Amino acid sequence: MKSQQEIKKIADKWAAHSRGVCAMAGVEMTDLARISESIKGAISESITPTTCEWDRDFDDNVFKTGCGQTWIFPYGDPKDNGAKFCPCCGGQINHHKSP
Repeated sequence: MKSQQEIKKIADKWAAHSRGVCAMAGVEMTDLARISESIKGAISESITPTTCEWDRDFDDNVFKTGCGQTWIFPYGDPKDNGAKFCPCCGGQINHHKSP
């Protein structure tokens, strides 16, 4: 999955390419610029969060995720099990250790 920054670069390159094509074809850029901005906005809204906050629930192996799900490990915490990304939303796990 591409990061928001990578997608923005792709959208910007597309917009720059479109401006060049329009100039060669003598087409107005206003419509293409408006479409480009709509595409960038839609993509930005659909990107998953970059992190997902995880907290231990009532049991040592039960975790509540920031995206509203519950995840259970057979032992330990996300780090002990090699979990780096939330399997529910794809965000990078930020595990809050219990005090």
